[in-house]
Amino acid sequence: MGTTSASAADDLYYDQSWVVCQSCGCLQLSKLIPLEILYSVQHSAGTEGQIWHNHHQQFAEFILEDSPSDICEIGAAHGELSRIILNRKPNTEYSIIEPSPIDIPEQVKVIVGYAEDHLKEISDHSNIVHSHVLEHLYNPTNFLSKIAESMAVNSIMYISFPNIERLIATRGTNSLNFEHSYFLHQDQIASVLKSLGLNILRQKKYIEHSYFLKVGKIKNLPLNEKIEILNISHSIKPFREMWNELNSFVESTNHGLRSKKVPTYVFGAHVFSQSLISLGLEIGLIEGILDNAKAKQGQRLYGTNLTVSNPSIIQGKNAVRVILKASHYQEEIRNQLLGLNPLVEIIE
Repeated sequence: MGTTSASAADDLYYDQSWVVCQSCGCLQLSKLIPLEILYSVQHSAGTEGQIWHNHHQQFAEFILEDSPSDICEIGAAHGELSRIILNRKPNTEYSIIEPSPIDIPEQVKVIVGYAEDHLKEISDHSNIVHSHVLEHLYNPTNFLSKIAESMAVNSIMYISFPNIERLIATRGTNSLNFEHSYFLHQDQIASVLKSLGLNILRQKKYIEHSYFLKVGKIKNLPLNEKIEILNISHSIKPFREMWNELNSFVESTNHGLRSKKVPTYVFGAHVFSQSLISLGLEIGLIEGILDNAKAKQGQRLYGTNLTVSNPSIIQGKNAVRVILKASHYQEEIRNQLLGLNPLVEIIE
């Protein structure tokens, strides 16, 4: 869903069809993309910007409050969390289980693959960590069940996951999409954890972006009572409203682009731009895509022929426009663009 250097002839397209669970009200994608297609390339999500930087710093601090001697991190991708923790506590025995690791610190033991295939590694550690992994899973309950069964008694799991509810409220298409295929709700996750014998020992909310949880596996935890799963069918209306508003935004944006010819870019070489394009944003009126991730620059936005550039490309232009729909990151990116060129017209 990010960028590619492959031919546009190889691009694949799928419709998104959303359904609602009749028992718990959870919105979920009805047709899932094969994982080997969806994650064929590591797209380095969560590596750019101050909000993500602060997230990693604060989640690391959340973990380090307990001064763990060993950590097994699941789905570390770019290894940023391990870098922060090891800088603060260099003697930590650190392992990572990740199918597509990139830029992992040398002192980390790296296991290429999926956690479900390396459960002994989970058993051998007293502290399990995963950050923004749950929302990517096709069967999160099964995943958590396997991890919980493998965890030793009194071991700890630290979890960070996105505030999907607020992502939708800010009209972020990074809320639910091909990668985030179900509505991850904090109260439902709490119920699932309880049903697996995992107690929430500590929690923290990181702005309106993420939730941090510390959960412990308790020996002989009584589970006689039936676990109630909160019905979240109320989330359907805001989700529909989000797409209706974005559709109207695309229509009005197209009208503005046609009426005044100015070099125009879209910010975000990922789902932010792709969603607008899928709604009918006229790419013939778009100069290209802007993104801060160096790994994406010079590549093609998947599903289009648009090339990704460094945002600095707008510097020195007397007339330039940027289409910006970036959810939690809107203000941060807006300020960056205005800092690069005070004359930039931001369509938002």
